[in-house]
Amino acid sequence: MGWAVIIEDEKGNAKKTMPGEFILSDEEVLSNENFRLLKYVDPYGDTTFNAFMFEDLIKDLNELKTLLPTDKKQIDTVINYAKQCNDEIHTYLKFYGD
Repeated sequence: MGWAVIIEDEKGNAKKTMPGEFILSDEEVLSNENFRLLKYVDPYGDTTFNAFMFEDLIKDLNELKTLLPTDKKQIDTVINYAKQCNDEIHTYLKFYGD
C-alpha cells in the first residue's frame, strides 16, 4: 500500500507529482504518537497539508528518516515537495491513499 504524493494549487490542479507511489517499509510507524501530523495520514483516503502545517510535516518526515533509513530517498523527495509548497502561496501537498 502506498500514496500518490502531489503538489496541487488552490483549484486542485496538479503542479507536480511524485514519480511512483510513496511506499514505506513499515507503515505502522506512522501511528507513532510522537508525530504531530504523520499520524493523521489516511492509508485508504486522502490527506491534505497546507501552509500552516509544512514546518511540522518536515520535522515529522526528518524523524521518519531516522526510523526508516532504507526509505530515506523517497522521504527526502516528500520533504522537498513540502519545502516547495512552503515557498509558494495557495499550494497544498496531497497524499492520495489506496
